[in-house]
Amino acid sequence: MENPVCGDITHLYLRIEDGVICQCRFQTAGCPAAIAATAAVTILCQEKTAEDAKQITSQLLLDYLGGLPSHKLHGADLAIQALQEALSQLD
Repeated sequence: MENPVCGDITHLYLRIEDGVICQCRFQTAGCPAAIAATAAVTILCQEKTAEDAKQITSQLLLDYLGGLPSHKLHGADLAIQALQEALSQLD
């Protein structure tokens, strides 16, 4: 996933065993907010089913992080988009 405005790029990789996300890894080239948000997504989706992981939202992520500056909210959106893209590959 790429944010066309700022150029941040995130790739998220999921390993599923018995229908549960057992590993989640990422590569992010971008600002610290994008890196932190994607790292938090890997924690939030761990040990969840794909259906449960689909329920992770930008707001849930921001709450987990304790918020982000308003000009860095795109980092959370990018992380959620990467998660949704990874989950869509499972279908």
